[in-house]
Amino acid sequence: VLGNYISGNNRTGESNRKSAAFYRNVLNNYHLTWEKNGRSEDALNALDEGKLIIACSGGSRSIMTSEGHYFVIVARDQGYLYILDSYLRETFPMDRDHLIEIVEPGILKIAEKDMRSVPILFRYIVTPNANRTRYTHALLDDYLARSDQGR
Repeated sequence: VLGNYISGNNRTGESNRKSAAFYRNVLNNYHLTWEKNGRSEDALNALDEGKLIIACSGGSRSIMTSEGHYFVIVARDQGYLYILDSYLRETFPMDRDHLIEIVEPGILKIAEKDMRSVPILFRYIVTPNANRTRYTHALLDDYLARSDQGR
């Protein structure tokens, strides 16, 4: 949804990849409850409650990209953050210490202890609709195993 929206495929025709402001527009258009909050502790607690986090990484210290890059953190489980990443990369050349585990292109796993080294900057806490699946390590493993078997 977010990829389509920022590409201009939305009812407003808005296209914007350079500002976090477009996330507010997406969240409001889909009538999702959200709050702007950059505190790590609040974001991690929100993940434990089944909420989503819109976060970013970028700049001279980033191992994801030299420019700003936004992504969605969908789960926290067993000391790791699970990230949906629209870049669909198979490698992150700037990740010399191999802090980013690519589960498969578009699904990343990063240890919580490495959040500051990536760095991950939290932006928005999103309360999803009640029918959203809560992702856990076991559920993601099962999903990937079934997709590898062509189910």
